[in-house]
Amino acid sequence: LDDAEPASVLSHLEKMLAQGIKLVQARLKRLSAAAIDDFVETAYPLCQPHGAMLLMNSDVAHSNHAVDGIHLTSQHLMALSQRPVNQRWVAASCHNLAELQHAEKIGVDFVVIAPVLVTQTHADVKPLGWAEFEILVSHAKVPVYALGGLSKSDLSYAQQAGAQGIAAIRAFLD
Repeated sequence: LDDAEPASVLSHLEKMLAQGIKLVQARLKRLSAAAIDDFVETAYPLCQPHGAMLLMNSDVAHSNHAVDGIHLTSQHLMALSQRPVNQRWVAASCHNLAELQHAEKIGVDFVVIAPVLVTQTHADVKPLGWAEFEILVSHAKVPVYALGGLSKSDLSYAQQAGAQGIAAIRAFLD
């Protein structure tokens, strides 16, 4: 869940929950602290009846919210020497083997490996491709989700490569 269109964040969440999405990361990097507070106050109770968990991205400036956990950016991941305390769920974004191994070392619950394909949000980043993604997954000792330029039709590719599933924004909103 991204804040590219701040006015649409809650409606995007509702659309995702209606599709049965059970894990939502709030990447609210551009919203003010007050807007984030308002979002969490509304979003967290919306997620609970759906059995969905809400994680805050570690780039969110004001991230001390009562949610289900934190999703570490690769930069924040590599700056840590241990798992963040008082977090029920800890996830991390990884782009290479070193980041994956560090995520496992500090005890994350799962990772997303990205970008698998060309993505609009990181158009300047060379994608891994399915072959490299599969190699990284083969080294993983934690659950892995594929991220980056994916659609719902890529789920079978991700699972064949050893992933639990896919992570996406646009794929679940289109």
